[in-house]
Amino acid sequence: DAMKLPSIVVIGSQSSGKSSVLEALVGHAFLPKGKNMVTRRPIELTLIHCEDDDAYGEFPQLGQGRITSFAAIQKILTDLNLAVPAAECISREPIELRLYSRHVPDLKLVDLPGYIQISTRDQPEALKDRIAELCEEYIKAPNVILAVCAADVDLANAEALRASRRVDPRGDRTIGVLTKMDLIDPQHGHQLLRGDQYPLALGYVGVICKPQAVASAKGQDAETEETTAYQTAQRRRMPSDNDTSLAPGSGSPALGMRSLREILTRVLTQRMYANLQILVPRIQDMLEETRYEYKVQYNDRVVSPASYLADLVDAAKRDFRDVARRFGRAEVRAEVQHVLDERLLRLLNAQWYQAGTLEDLRQCQMSSTGWLGSYRSPADKLATSTVALTKSGVGRQAVQVVVQALLGRIAEMLESPIWAPHDEARHLILETTQQLLKRHFAETVNHVETAIKPFKFEVECTAHEWGVGRAAATAVLEAERDRLMGQLADLRSGISRRTMRAATDWIRPSTRSLPYVMPTLEDAGMHVPYAPSVMDRALETLAVKQHLAVLEFRLRCLRSSPACTRGASGAARCPEPHFYALARKLTNTAVLSIQTEMLHEFVNQFPRTLDTILAQQLGGTPQQLRAFAAENRGVRAHLECVERLRVLEEVMRRLEALQP
Repeated sequence: DAMKLPSIVVIGSQSSGKSSVLEALVGHAFLPKGKNMVTRRPIELTLIHCEDDDAYGEFPQLGQGRITSFAAIQKILTDLNLAVPAAECISREPIELRLYSRHVPDLKLVDLPGYIQISTRDQPEALKDRIAELCEEYIKAPNVILAVCAADVDLANAEALRASRRVDPRGDRTIGVLTKMDLIDPQHGHQLLRGDQYPLALGYVGVICKPQAVASAKGQDAETEETTAYQTAQRRRMPSDNDTSLAPGSGSPALGMRSLREILTRVLTQRMYANLQILVPRIQDMLEETRYEYKVQYNDRVVSPASYLADLVDAAKRDFRDVARRFGRAEVRAEVQHVLDERLLRLLNAQWYQAGTLEDLRQCQMSSTGWLGSYRSPADKLATSTVALTKSGVGRQAVQVVVQALLGRIAEMLESPIWAPHDEARHLILETTQQLLKRHFAETVNHVETAIKPFKFEVECTAHEWGVGRAAATAVLEAERDRLMGQLADLRSGISRRTMRAATDWIRPSTRSLPYVMPTLEDAGMHVPYAPSVMDRALETLAVKQHLAVLEFRLRCLRSSPACTRGASGAARCPEPHFYALARKLTNTAVLSIQTEMLHEFVNQFPRTLDTILAQQLGGTPQQLRAFAAENRGVRAHLECVERLRVLEEVMRRLEALQP
């Protein structure tokens, strides 16, 4: 607003001929037409004199480029006006239109909706007041007011003159335009143009505006011919003792569009020069303030949307290299090993640790027939469990867990503060990561399954591998024991020790196997003395205790049982070292295939893909690039400062060129 120069604001009643005056200035019909009020938005009209033979227009807001058809311009203006909802009646958002022609002067005009004197049934009651408020907003500003009035209507009823007088009582910046001069008596017209009744410092101009369809057919000088004929007729009818004529250039009131163009150009130029005396120091202060802000806040650092995106991509590549370095073979092995350890623990619980009681398990361990008096021999159960493990989809599960781990690390990388403002970009990068990994998923799974295929038929375990498996089994069972101890502590919290002990003692004789089932009144034949929530906790406590007893027993066996210490020959009676040694073999083999078939390719492709997707989808056009950079508030402020500095320097350069 501080740099805003005055414009010419065109106001008038709906039937005053305001649109005809503007079209006569341009020489083409381009404004919306209709029975009811069509202008619902201000039209900021910039006339630009150029040497092109063909006139054309541009809508900067729409970005459609050069439009040579004025019928198309009229259609666009009509559509933009009709797009205003009926409930709003009027929109304050202006339509920007630039018209280039060799027949127009350099002018900046604002066409406002016409004043309503008498509302019709189909017009909202608030419409009249809203139009008046909108016009008041524009004419209050230090703009030149072009008050268009019909000469055949009493000027006392001219809403445009009344409104301009409220904000410009002396008429210092108001030009009166009287239309339909050919419809009134010459003497009366002469009095109106002299401003005897309503004087204006800038005076009045009389015009005769024919429909532009007719005027365009006659040529650009059609209105001049009409005005000249009117002037001649008026001169003949003037009293002989009147020494004031209506001829242009005689110092008398002006007639015709040519006079109007000259007056508008002269008045607007004078007001702009007058404003320059105030504007130049103001712009100079703003420029110095912006330069200081640019130096202090941003250290004179140049930034653009393109450079910001490039810096962001470079930072992402650096972070990704760090992710790739920290997600090496050891980290991949840990992810795969963890999932296989959990799977193996479930297998042991399902097939080897289902003892009715701890005493049964102890007796079975001491017997010569093996585990729990099973109908299968220990060797058969070992073989069955081995096949169940190796044929359980290890390849798919291993690749899936690595993919999820890598996606998690990429997501963690994108939690960096530099990516916080860019939700769409983060989503795009994660989606691209998924697509890259998915591209290699099936092939990598097949390679892993092929690599571990020999272990589905035969597993050899050396003494060293047995020791490694035994240590791994001990570590896993100890971790499971600690987890169950924590679960047991949670179950006991909130219930007194006496109540818990009594509830478990009441349940214990009723069942000897897991899982426990809460007996009903009919089954128990007696009243249950405790609340259901207490009984549920008691049942779960007994199950956890029995599982803990099994784990403690197996841990003692792993540490000291001859079957567990003698080596692979004791696998049937001590299966844990065998299975965990096998799990380590499967892990190492799977990791090697995953590294070769998927991760190496992904690490090579990701940086190039990052360049492509960010450049094309986020910075494909200057508008997209600017919008992306503006998502970062700090960068947006920096860019605004740079742009403000550029504009102020350009404005200052042009203002200095204008000064004498």
